[in-house]
Amino acid sequence: MKLIKKALFKNLIFLISLFIKPRANTWAVSISSGGGSRFAENCISFAEFLKSKKVKLYVISNIKLNKFNSEHTTPFSIKYIKALIYSKNLVVENDLHNDMPAYRSLGTFKINLFHGLALKKIYYSSKFIKKLFKKNIINYLRKFIVGFCFPQEYDLITTSNKLHKKKYIQAFENKNVEIFFQPRNCNLIKYNHNLSLKLKIKKKYQIKEKKKIITYLPTFRDTDPFQKECILSSNKNFQNFLIKNKLLFIYKNHHFYKNNNIKENKINESKKNIYNFTDSEILTQELLLITDLLITDYSGVYFDFLLLEKPIIFYCYDYKKYLHKDRELYFDYFDDNITPGPKIYEYSELEKEIIKNLRGLNKYKNYLKKAKNLFHQDININTSEKIYKFIIKNIENV
Repeated sequence: MKLIKKALFKNLIFLISLFIKPRANTWAVSISSGGGSRFAENCISFAEFLKSKKVKLYVISNIKLNKFNSEHTTPFSIKYIKALIYSKNLVVENDLHNDMPAYRSLGTFKINLFHGLALKKIYYSSKFIKKLFKKNIINYLRKFIVGFCFPQEYDLITTSNKLHKKKYIQAFENKNVEIFFQPRNCNLIKYNHNLSLKLKIKKKYQIKEKKKIITYLPTFRDTDPFQKECILSSNKNFQNFLIKNKLLFIYKNHHFYKNNNIKENKINESKKNIYNFTDSEILTQELLLITDLLITDYSGVYFDFLLLEKPIIFYCYDYKKYLHKDRELYFDYFDDNITPGPKIYEYSELEKEIIKNLRGLNKYKNYLKKAKNLFHQDININTSEKIYKFIIKNIENV
């Protein structure tokens, strides 16, 4: 049924687009699905900026956010048809055909604010993923019947440093990659030392304890798309470790994972001091703001966390398996200039590193600063305006 709906909408939009030109001051921004997050946070930040401009804005999402009451547009609604017909500017941060099903292709400026900086290889750079975007009969049929966007079709792809720009040009096979600070990271810069805001965030997500917060944000594994349990929260030794050291542990699996066994935003009483936010609507940037120590594996979320210059632990218990069965990496994982933190294979070493880092014994401080400057070359809280001006200047060429 969903496939039929997509096909009907796609062809309806296509037929209408033959007779109606899109409007340059009309924007369709999808805030659904931002990589590991439920929401596309670069798009949310950019859409908030657009509200201050004299434009017609459609914010596309199945979930309504209060900040976009009048702009909210539900996919496959009458309003959605208007959004796709009239919008010259289509803004996503994942795949256009997934974020904006049945999108209008003719006469539009396609913008991918991409959901972060990649540590693992993406699109045509990945031997596992590139087959999904091949220019073959199947994908051309998908494009014709339900809508499909090849990576080469984007008019703008953003990233925040020269290293990733070069890699994204290869990954997307697209030269339209430009360096901008990520809009979602502006709040990390603005509110890093704002204690009152951090208290509000904790209250918002029912975190009452005044304890140090360890956050675990693992990446998606292509070979295990139905992972249910967090590898650390299910460890009884770790549960006891948290209680003994008066620590809170928050974990949020990749958005593609579903875990309906643990209630959202609540402490699981059998696992004291542990919060599961996998299915919650928490914004990742808010979570990073209240985090004292980040644990991750191969997720690009640590690039964002670098902006706070707080300790990071890389828990790579399945490193060889991940590279062999899931994704190759763009960089040398064990280069401290790239991943400024200890690389831990065994749980027994993890506890020691957590204690050392929370006590301020972080020997990677200088590496954190260097990596921050390497991967964020244009730190600017007015980045949305810069992106907006770039688009306005270049849409005339479409």
